[in-house]
Amino acid sequence: MRKSWLGALVLGLAVFAVAPAFAADDMKLGLGFFRPEAPVGGRAWISETMAVDLGIGIQAREYSAGGEEETKIGFNLDAGLPIVLVDGGDTKFFIRPGLAFASDPVYDSGEGDWTSATEIWFSGDFGVEYFFSDMFSIQGAHGIVFKSIDPGIEGSDTTTQFGTEGFGISRVGFHVYFKGLD
Repeated sequence: MRKSWLGALVLGLAVFAVAPAFAADDMKLGLGFFRPEAPVGGRAWISETMAVDLGIGIQAREYSAGGEEETKIGFNLDAGLPIVLVDGGDTKFFIRPGLAFASDPVYDSGEGDWTSATEIWFSGDFGVEYFFSDMFSIQGAHGIVFKSIDPGIEGSDTTTQFGTEGFGISRVGFHVYFKGLD
């Protein structure tokens, strides 16, 4: 399995862990998520009109390949930049360009070994974040996504997909804010 995912994971966690130490006094920081595939993360409103999102998702799965059962770990990293188009007090309508990276284990029967399938997503979403209070918000969004998928198996071609994505009732994001409260 490629070791690059470990470096990306450590870097992402380190950046998010130290961000509060460098936050401006008026920055609003919260825990929550935008993309359900990366549900552990947060949002930092760095100004009244711009925020930074970072999320991670980790999956441990049992696989049976090559006559053996093994537990393998896959992960998703998601980053985005919500930019407010309309601020309605308790409601912010935003556009969010985003970038996601995913790595999942696959068994290459030709090589007789494990490798990693990787995906890179470029997305553009319109969303709404509604603040029930200074400390809690929910959000919904929809938009477009371009995916580049490398199956990780020798001789397989990288594919691309373009489509829409929607965040319905089962994919509503939320944030609980703990710094920068009014």
